[in-house]
Amino acid sequence: MGSSGIEREAYRALARALRDARQAAGLSQRDLAGLTGIKQGKISSVEQALGNPTLKTLARMATACGVTLTIAPADPDGDDLES
Repeated sequence: MGSSGIEREAYRALARALRDARQAAGLSQRDLAGLTGIKQGKISSVEQALGNPTLKTLARMATACGVTLTIAPADPDGDDLES
């Protein structure tokens, strides 16, 4: 898998985590849009791993859902480098 494939899979995992956090917080995409000022369509795109959201957008979404956005390096094999 090339680096673009690795990046794509990481983005999909992040998108799933943000969607799961929103749902766990009991928020609809519309609710999240109201809390963050991010358009509902953009939230939908992020949750579908489409486009190229900014770190600021991702952090605003995470914060509104009550979770912390943490970015850590991982090796290409998917192993956590912090271990």
